[in-house]
Amino acid sequence: KDSFSLKLGVKVKLNEGDFVKLNYTGYLKSNNFCIDTTIEEIAKKQNIFSKEFKYGPVTVCIGKNNILNGIDKNLSDKDEKESFELELEPKEAFGEKNNNLASVPFNQFKANKVNVQIGDQIMYNEKPAFVKFVNNRIVMLDFNHPYAGEIINYKIELLGKVEDKKNQFIALVINRLNFNEEMFSVELNDNIINFTINEKELPKQFQDEFEKYVKESIEIEKINYSFKK
Repeated sequence: KDSFSLKLGVKVKLNEGDFVKLNYTGYLKSNNFCIDTTIEEIAKKQNIFSKEFKYGPVTVCIGKNNILNGIDKNLSDKDEKESFELELEPKEAFGEKNNNLASVPFNQFKANKVNVQIGDQIMYNEKPAFVKFVNNRIVMLDFNHPYAGEIINYKIELLGKVEDKKNQFIALVINRLNFNEEMFSVELNDNIINFTINEKELPKQFQDEFEKYVKESIEIEKINYSFKK
C-alpha cells in the first residue's frame, strides 16, 4: 500500500513513534548567532566548528524526547521529506532563566584538587553548572543553560523515515545512552538484538530499564548484552 501511494506521489506523513532522519540549525533570535547545527559546512561558516562533534543527519524517534521538546512536538503530521522553520520560546527550548545559583566554598574544590575558572562547565551534585565567579573564598555556580531565556529559531530539514530496526536501535542508543558509534556494535537476528558495549558492564537494573525503553519504540524480543571491558 505504501509503495503504491508513493508511486502516485502521495506524501507520507509522520506520526508519533516514527523514526525520522533530519538536519537542524539553531540561531538566537536576539542576534542571529548560530548556536548549533548538524551541518559541517554551516558550522565552519558560522565559526562554531568543532573537531570533536560528529556532523551529519541525526535520527530521532518522535515523541521520545530525543530532541528539544519544541522541535519534537512539531514533527508529527509533517511530510517525511520537508523543510520548515520554527521559533521556540524559552520553555520549549532551553528553559526560562531564573536565579538558579549556588555559592560553594572554594575550599571544597581545593580539597578535591579541582581547579575551576570563570566560564568552566562542571558537574555539581550530578547537575551541570557553569562557573560564574571565583575568588579565594567562594565559587558561584549557575545551573541555568547558557541559552536559558532565549528565543531560538530553528531550520529543520526532514530527510525521510527510518524503517530499519537496527538503525532505529542505534538511534535510541545514541540518544538515550549518549554513546557515540565507536562505543558499541549491534547485530539483529530474528528480532533479538546482540548489543556489544566497549565499556565496563552496565548495572543490571540499567540494562533492564533500557530494554524496556527500547521495546516501547521497536518490536523486538530481547536484548543480549555483552561487554568488552
